[in-house]
Amino acid sequence: MYPGVYKENIIVDKSLRLIGIEDDGVVPSINGSGYNHTIVISADSCVFKGFTVLSNPDFKDLDPNACLLQTNNSIIENNTFLYGQAACHIDGGSRNDIRNNMFLNGHHIGLSTSHGNNNTIAYNMARDNGDGFSCWAETDSIIINNTATNNVQGMRADSCTDCIISHNDIHKNAQYGFTAMLATRLNLLSNTIYSHYYGGMMLTDCSNCTIKENELYDNQWGISLESNWYQYRTKNKNNLVENNLIRDNEMGVMLLTGSRNNVISNNNLISNTKNAWFSLVISLAEPIQPRILGNTWDGNYWGDWSGESPYPVEGYVQIHVQWLVFSINIPWRMYDENPADEPYDWS
Repeated sequence: MYPGVYKENIIVDKSLRLIGIEDDGVVPSINGSGYNHTIVISADSCVFKGFTVLSNPDFKDLDPNACLLQTNNSIIENNTFLYGQAACHIDGGSRNDIRNNMFLNGHHIGLSTSHGNNNTIAYNMARDNGDGFSCWAETDSIIINNTATNNVQGMRADSCTDCIISHNDIHKNAQYGFTAMLATRLNLLSNTIYSHYYGGMMLTDCSNCTIKENELYDNQWGISLESNWYQYRTKNKNNLVENNLIRDNEMGVMLLTGSRNNVISNNNLISNTKNAWFSLVISLAEPIQPRILGNTWDGNYWGDWSGESPYPVEGYVQIHVQWLVFSINIPWRMYDENPADEPYDWS
C-alpha cells in the first residue's frame, strides 16, 4: 500500500503480506471508525509491516483496539499503533514475531498479550499508555530489548510461565517499572529499571523466578518480593535475586508478608536510603518455620557496612495470635553471614 490515509476497518482472514511503502518518511495510515478494531489479523503466517494504525482517540472504556492479532507464525514489524483499549492486543497467538513497533496512547495498555506462547516481542517502544507492556498467561515467550517509558506502569507479566524478560529499558513510568503476579519460572535478566514513584520491580505470589544482572536505581524501592499468602501456603517462594546492581533507591530490597525460601545473594546494594528491610507474617495457627520463613541473604555487598561480621537485615515479624483478629509486631533481624568486602565488578 502506498502512503495515504485509508479510513477503513480491515479484517485479514487469509495468509497475506501487507507491506506499507514509505515515501519521504510517510507511510500508509489506516484510521478505524466506529466500535470495531481498526485491523484484525485472524489468519496465520501473515506479514504486516510499515503502517500507522489508529483507533478512535476520543473513545474511552468502549474503545476497540487499534490492532487485534489472533494469529500464529506471523511477523508484525515497523508499525505504529495508536489509541484503543490496547494499541495492540495479541489474543492466544503463538510463535509470532512482534518487532520494532511503537505502541502509543493505549487507553489501558500499549501492547497486551493473553494466553500466547513462544512469541518474540523485541525492540518495541511503548509510551504514553496505561500499562506499556502487559502479558497475561504467556508461556515460553521472549520479551527482549523493549523500551517502556512515560506510561502509568512500564511492564507486567501476570500468570506467566517460563518466559525470558531481558535487556529491557523501563524508565520514568508514573508508578511501577515491572510487576508480576502469580508467575512461575520467569527469567528477569539484565533489565535497566529506573525513576519510578513506587517500585522498580515487584513480584507478588511468584515462585522459582530468577532475577539476575538487573540495574535498578532512583525508585522508591529496587526489588520487592511479596505474598498475599502466609507461611507454607505462600505462593511467593524459591526465587533467586542474584548479581543485581541496586543503588540510589529509597529502599533496596524488601521481603513482605509470607515470602519464603527466597535467596538474595551476591548483589551490590549501594547508596540506598535503606538497603534492605522485611515484614514477614507468622500465624500461631500454622507450623513455625525453623528460620524466618527460610529466606537467605548471602554474599551481598552492602555499601553501608565494613568489617568481617555478618550484616544485620532489620525488619519485623508479625505474629498473628488469632486469625486476622489481632497481631503483634516484633522487631527482628536476619543476617547476611558472608557480606562481600567490596562491590562486585561484572563488566
